[in-house]
Amino acid sequence: MKFQKTTKLTARELEILNLLSQEFSTKEIAQNLNLSCSTIESHRRNLLIKMQVRNVAGLIRRSFEVGILSVGKNIHTIGSNNFQQASTRTSGMTVNF
Repeated sequence: MKFQKTTKLTARELEILNLLSQEFSTKEIAQNLNLSCSTIESHRRNLLIKMQVRNVAGLIRRSFEVGILSVGKNIHTIGSNNFQQASTRTSGMTVNF
């Protein structure tokens, strides 16, 4: 994939990114979103490519750098083993590097 100055993250990628930042495992995310572990891994791989990082630590660091994540800003939280969505949901986000 050729580097582009502007990268579009899907709503699902943002959702998974946020959950990864909250230390949920692939298995936990998959179970709670009713997806397979391989689907979560595929989204994670796409995030690594789009954000041009090598691992989840780099993914979280880059997300803070570009303002996707910030302290206290969560798109989803977990309660009673179910993810509860915030009232607003984005269809995608443009990330500038």
